[in-house]
Amino acid sequence: MKKLNMIFCIILILLSAIFFSGCEEKKSMDSTTAQNIMTNMMNSLKEINSYSYVIDGSIIINDVNMGITDGYVEFDLGNKKMKMDQNITMSMFGNANTQTYIINNIEYTNKTEQSSYVELTKKNITENIWDNYDSYGNQDEINEISEIKRLEDETIDNIDCYVIEIIPDMDKYFQVMNNLNETYSGYTLNGIEIKYWVEKVGYLPIKIYTKLDMYTSSRIYGDMIYIYETENLYSNYNSQFLIELPQWASEANWIY
Repeated sequence: MKKLNMIFCIILILLSAIFFSGCEEKKSMDSTTAQNIMTNMMNSLKEINSYSYVIDGSIIINDVNMGITDGYVEFDLGNKKMKMDQNITMSMFGNANTQTYIINNIEYTNKTEQSSYVELTKKNITENIWDNYDSYGNQDEINEISEIKRLEDETIDNIDCYVIEIIPDMDKYFQVMNNLNETYSGYTLNGIEIKYWVEKVGYLPIKIYTKLDMYTSSRIYGDMIYIYETENLYSNYNSQFLIELPQWASEANWIY
């Protein structure tokens, strides 16, 4: 279960994916190209020092719905602080809650499983981790290996949005992901779907949808197909967040 939780958390942070159940209305399209939308979005994100997003996702293994996740994340990039509160419900393993704080280059984690087992840990992380957590992360690298396609415009909760689809070269995309984290070693990427909803005023992403179809095999479990599907809702750009370590952080044990 720990490996599944870890993969779920990484996919959710590195890809920044989104679910929002608000009303969506299709709009007629203007002449703005997909590449212009992406370029304007990237330029807008470079001015962002903080943001938050709501998590909603699921994991399916061999056509069986194994679990769902929800949570909330805040990033204060200027001060190198992050906090995340995530709940994961696994059909075979029960419930787990993970609270994660990152202050500079130390990560603190409070993991509670089945409402009884509690694990408090802290560890050093590399300073360049903030390059992956910033508001545009490794998007430049992904854009270089992707086709960008414009879809029909939509309105989400009265916000007019452009909708674009990112269609990356799967082999190169998986190499990018492996370079970010070794968790994907031993997996084969069968398919990927990425969509952005970008506000027309300001060109900031409001919603991101990601679906990964992955394959692996082991002597114990045999062939396994993982489908990770996540959607997140982004907001609070350049807001002030009060991110302070909770009391339990002082009791966390170092791991190396």
